[in-house]
Amino acid sequence: MTDSASNESREILHHDLPQTRSWSWRFFQKIFPPFRRLGDNYTALLGVARALDEEHTDTKQKVLAQSETINSLTSDLKEINGKHETLLGSYQTLQQKEGQLSKQCGKLEEEIQERLGAIDSLQSCHDITLHEKKDLELEKERLLVEKSELAGEKDHIQGEKERLAAENEELLVLKGDLEDRYHLVSSAISARGDATPKYQALSAILEKEFLPFANSINVLKSEAEAIIRMRGLVDQLRVIESMSRFMDKTVVALSGGFSSGKSSFINSMLSGDTMKLPVGLEPMTAIPTYVGHGEETRILGYSTNGGVVEIPAHLYSRLSHAYVESFSFNLRDLLPYVAVETPLRDLENISFIDLPGYDPGASESHTASDSTAASEFLEQAHALIWVIGLDSNGTIPRSDIEFLEDHADRMKRLYIVINKADLRPASDLARVLEEVRDILELSGIAYEGISAYSSVRSKEYDYSGSSLTDALGKWNSQHNSLAEIANEIDAVFALYYQAFDTEIEHRKTMHAHTHALELDLLEIGAFNEEASDIAFSDILKRYGGRSVERTVTSWENDGNKDISEENRARKIDSIKTYIKELKVAYSVESIAEQKAFAASIHKRMLSAL
Repeated sequence: MTDSASNESREILHHDLPQTRSWSWRFFQKIFPPFRRLGDNYTALLGVARALDEEHTDTKQKVLAQSETINSLTSDLKEINGKHETLLGSYQTLQQKEGQLSKQCGKLEEEIQERLGAIDSLQSCHDITLHEKKDLELEKERLLVEKSELAGEKDHIQGEKERLAAENEELLVLKGDLEDRYHLVSSAISARGDATPKYQALSAILEKEFLPFANSINVLKSEAEAIIRMRGLVDQLRVIESMSRFMDKTVVALSGGFSSGKSSFINSMLSGDTMKLPVGLEPMTAIPTYVGHGEETRILGYSTNGGVVEIPAHLYSRLSHAYVESFSFNLRDLLPYVAVETPLRDLENISFIDLPGYDPGASESHTASDSTAASEFLEQAHALIWVIGLDSNGTIPRSDIEFLEDHADRMKRLYIVINKADLRPASDLARVLEEVRDILELSGIAYEGISAYSSVRSKEYDYSGSSLTDALGKWNSQHNSLAEIANEIDAVFALYYQAFDTEIEHRKTMHAHTHALELDLLEIGAFNEEASDIAFSDILKRYGGRSVERTVTSWENDGNKDISEENRARKIDSIKTYIKELKVAYSVESIAEQKAFAASIHKRMLSAL
């Protein structure tokens, strides 16, 4: 009976007790206690049964665990038995192998004995080898010493090899330099056939007719300048004819002191990096260089024999003053100028001429040919840009002013560029601009503008008058180059015609004086025996002239004032001869012929164009 059933019985009894108040109540009270004790005993037994049941369950689990252990041990025993049987088989196998090993040990002992005998033999050989080893060690030491000596010799040879390699590099550079020089000189000498018919004709007239004619007369005081102008015109024709892109462009000359930045100024006008003029601290521009706009870069050298030679860019970059002067002759006599065609920024109608630096007081490398070249090429230029370097000058040098004054009549337009302005503060630039302006105005030199400019940065910092951009923009226009050359030829010959006319008038005057002298001498009877020596001398002095004065002085210095008849006759003949020579010398026919010959040369030059 479970606890729930017992409790239900109790509840029924307690529920019914209050309702039963009959006789049976007492009966119930008598029999209820035993039943109650039976219930309690039953309850106790149920607890014992429950405890036994739990113990049984625990014991059953232990039995099951022991059964599993027994089964495991049984399995292990079986496994051990299997291993035992395996070990027995292995033991038997080992016993068999032991027998085999015993046999092998016997054989090995025999082999050991044999090898011990061999060792004894090897020991003997070893002793011999030790002696050989000592000999080899001695040989090794000797070889090490020899190796050390050879290493030293190797180092010496290596050093000599490096020295020879350096010398070889220098020789290769020298060889390349000599090859470049040879190529440049030989190409300039052998270049033929590139001159145009107009240039050939005009050059032939210049060399064969004009120059001999100019050297044979002495009527023009500025004859050297006229020759320079003519040579410049012929050179200009040669360039514009051989490189059509230079035709009809405004020619702008670049000049200034050495290292003032003329070449770097032109470089700042170039488009891109395909071509740069050589620049440096030392004077670089040794040969005048035309620079004009072109889609592709070309560098041409013009030789004195009329040829044109292509110059590689790497060789052109080396044409500095020092390089040119390193030749045993004046390279400019063979290659007077160079033309570079390369893209320019918005200056398609301008052709620059980069001239050698002019600063005789500051450079020993300056030569008279630099000044001559500057003068010659200025004749071709429509405008001149004069460059001043602010790194070496705080204003325009006196030598620059003197050059500009000497060439004022050849400068059609002048613009001053104060280069390297990036090296000075803005306050200094304003002061320098004002100072340069004052000096130019005091010197009476006309100019279009002054610019404070940096070629390195391609930037104009300040300006006075017209800006550099405005000036170049105004100059960037086309010209009729052939017509301008013809006008220049006219101008040069106009100087000669004027000089001829002046000389003709002078000769006419002197011829009239000579004739009057002759008439006066005849009138006073100077050639008669009765003529007074004093009157004769007075007449001669009146008509002046160094030759006449020398004759009178010689006459008056004679030891005897009374001239003998013989001396008088001789001197009278001398005077008559001299008067005849004066008439011939002061005749205008020869000058007229020279003028006519000049006119014929003038006409042929114009016809050649």
